Amino acid sequence: MLAEYTRVLEAHGWVRLPLMDSRIIVFTHGKHLLDRIHIQAGRWSHRHVDAISWRSEWRMHGKGAPSLDRYLTSHFPRDGR
Repeated sequence: MLAEYTRVLEAHGWVRLPLMDSRIIVFTHGKHLLDRIHIQAGRWSHRHVDAISWRSEWRMHGKGAPSLDRYLTSHFPRDGR
């Protein structure tokens, strides 16, 4: 399942962040540096880090590469708008 998530994220321009904790996999996007997609235990979540407080807000929690693709297409259009 991780490979499916990785293909979807890479197709949308997201890159994996190198982290020491291998239980959580985190991706970010160059145009959306405060946004993170976390993958853990076969599920994905979108997190936005508040630049002022560094608190995070979870926005969505889904399962499956098709749901992630729909979410990214809807919330992060490829033209940057």
